[in-house]
Amino acid sequence: MAEPSDAACPRCGAALLSRGCFDAYAAGLPELSLEDASAHYDLGVAYREMGLLAEAIAELQLAAKDPSRECVSHAMIGRIFRDRGDESAAIDAFIRALHAPGRTPAEEIAINYEIADSYQARGSTPQAHYYFTRVANLDPEYQDPRGSVAARLRALGPDEPPDDEPPDDVA
Repeated sequence: MAEPSDAACPRCGAALLSRGCFDAYAAGLPELSLEDASAHYDLGVAYREMGLLAEAIAELQLAAKDPSRECVSHAMIGRIFRDRGDESAAIDAFIRALHAPGRTPAEEIAINYEIADSYQARGSTPQAHYYFTRVANLDPEYQDPRGSVAARLRALGPDEPPDDEPPDDVA
């Protein structure tokens, strides 16, 4: 058998860590306590990077039980659901992140953008417009690799819902 490299599976030497090797490795890890939100979050992110999305969601849900990690954990869960193409579940997770206590103003803006982007991907233009408008009201110059908030609003067209009341289907 070939000598494993730093990037290879330490058990079998394969270029990528196989599911069987990962399961064997994970079985040897100590049990994390529910109170160790940071470790659960980090493990959730690592699982996501390895494509183990169900495991990532489970770890992030544990991390979200800590109020200091609730916002970022739910936001990451939302991104995983987006990766899977489940816009409705993504929106639900992003809205939980938006309502989490202790979120920062920057997180609030970014999460509103994620919600708007998810609604637009789902084809729900009034809801997308509502959340992009919220972003614009919080930071008119907000930039994202997917497009500035101003450009995204222009692309949605002139049909504006009222700023003070969300359209139907907005949580």
